[in-house]
Amino acid sequence: MLIISVITLVAFLGRLAFHLLRTAWRDADNRQPLPQGFIDDASRMNATQVAEVWTVPAGRDAAERQLARLLRRARQEDL
Repeated sequence: MLIISVITLVAFLGRLAFHLLRTAWRDADNRQPLPQGFIDDASRMNATQVAEVWTVPAGRDAAERQLARLLRRARQEDL
């Protein structure tokens, strides 16, 4: 009975391993580069046209100062 259980387990896990390896082997990155002036989220389904992209500082205070500057600029330029 133990031998049958081990053979069944090995067959089941072998099939899973084969499926994962085959999927990894066939996986290809078919993403197209975004046109200039567009940005996308992780799903790659929401390309949105943007004027600028900023890197958010790591520190909370620096990020708040940057946001305040950007909002002030947007108000001044009617954005």
